[in-house]
Amino acid sequence: VPGGRSKASLPLSLAATRFSGGAFSWMQQPEVRGRLGQVSSGGLTSFADAGLFSLGARVTTDSAARVVSFLRDQLGQFIARSPIRAELETIRRAGTTGYLASLETLGGLIGQWSSMSAYGLPDDALSVTAARLAGMSAAEIEGAAARWLAPDSMVVVVVGPAKALEPQLAKFGRVRVVDLPQDPRVALPDTTVVTEASVARAREVIAAAVAAHGGDDSLRAVHDSLIRLKVSVGPTGSATSGEMIQTRKDPWRYSNVIRIEQMETRQILNGDHGWSITTGVSGVQAADSGQVSGMRSSFTGDIVHLLLGLGRPEARVASRGRSKLDAVEVDVIEVRSPEGVWQRYSFDAASHLLAGIDTYDDVPGMQAQTYGRRYGAYQVVSAIRWPFREMRLLNGQSSMRMETESVQVNIGINDRLFERPLSADR
Repeated sequence: VPGGRSKASLPLSLAATRFSGGAFSWMQQPEVRGRLGQVSSGGLTSFADAGLFSLGARVTTDSAARVVSFLRDQLGQFIARSPIRAELETIRRAGTTGYLASLETLGGLIGQWSSMSAYGLPDDALSVTAARLAGMSAAEIEGAAARWLAPDSMVVVVVGPAKALEPQLAKFGRVRVVDLPQDPRVALPDTTVVTEASVARAREVIAAAVAAHGGDDSLRAVHDSLIRLKVSVGPTGSATSGEMIQTRKDPWRYSNVIRIEQMETRQILNGDHGWSITTGVSGVQAADSGQVSGMRSSFTGDIVHLLLGLGRPEARVASRGRSKLDAVEVDVIEVRSPEGVWQRYSFDAASHLLAGIDTYDDVPGMQAQTYGRRYGAYQVVSAIRWPFREMRLLNGQSSMRMETESVQVNIGINDRLFERPLSADR
C-alpha cells in the first residue's frame, strides 16, 4: 500500500480501520467471529514511500485454504457492500478524535511530528491532517479501499507444515516454500547401540513391568476406563489448579475434559475424527489431522495402553542398562515407535513399576523439546497397579502435576459420549 507521503494514506487508514481495526469493525461481525473466533490483524504499517496492510488468523492446518478464501471473500464484500457512506460521520469523527488524542501528550506530539518529518511532509502537516480527516469524503475512503485492498492483489503467507499446506494453497497460484531459520539444535541424547543382547534385555524389562502392573491378561481385559484427576498447571509457587476427566473406550474413543478456573475445554476423539469445545469460543470446533493425531497419542497415555504399546512387534526397543532417576535406581529402555517417536522408559529396578518417560521432540523448523513424565503413588484397581500421581516436565522444568482421585474400569461407557455434539451446550 502507499506510504505516509501519499495522499491516499489517510483515507486508506480510515478504510482499513473500519474493516479490521477494532471491536466495531467489519471483521468483528458475529457471523465472522463465529467462523474464525478472534481475528488477529496487523492493520497498517507505514513508511515514507510504502506500507503494509496485513490481515491474519490462527487456523487449524486442514482449514488453511478455506480460511484464506473466507478472508479474501470478506475483503471483497467490504468493498462491494461498503458501509462507509452510511457511517461517514462516525468514521470521520473516530479518525479525527483518535488523531487529536495522539497529540495530547508531549511524547505523542513528538512522535507524530517525527513521523511526518521523516516522511518529508510540510511543516503544517500536523494541522492539515486534522482538517483532512474531518473533511474526508466517502468517495476518497471507498476509492482507497477499492484501489489498495483488492483481494486479488494480496499475497498469502501461511506458517506451518509445508507438506500439508502446499497442496491446499496451490489453487491460489504459484506456491513458494520458505524454510524458517533454524534455531541451534538441541543435541539428540546419545542412543543405545542396538544388539541382540540389548533387545533381549529390553524385552525382559518390559515383561517384568507388565507382570508387576498386573499381568498381560489384566491389561488386555480393560475395555474402557474413567479417570478423575486434580491438576495443577504452571511452575511451583504460581500454579493454577483445576480438574481433568479422562474417558477411554477401545478402539480409539477418548474424551478429555479440563476445567481450570472459569475455563473449560472438552476434547473428543472418535476414531479418525475429533472435536473440541472451549469456553468463550463459539460452536463445536472440528479437529484437523494434527489435532486428531495428538488426541490419539493422549488416548494411549494411560498405563494400560503405554505398557501394551511396548509389546507391539513393530516397536523397536533396546536396553540402556541401569541408571538413576530422581535418586531411584531404574532400568532404562529406549523405544522407537513405528511413527518415529523416540522415548526412554524408566522402570523402578526393585518394583519394576513405571517410574518415568522422556520423549524427545525434534520437529524441523521448531525448537527441539524434551517432555518428561514421572509416576508414583501406585494403587491397585481391577488387579492393575495404576499411578495415582504424575508430574509432567518440559525441558526438565515442572509444567503440570496430576493427582488421581478415582479410576473406574469396564463400566460400560456409552458410545454416544464420543459422538459429535449438537452444539457447545449439548
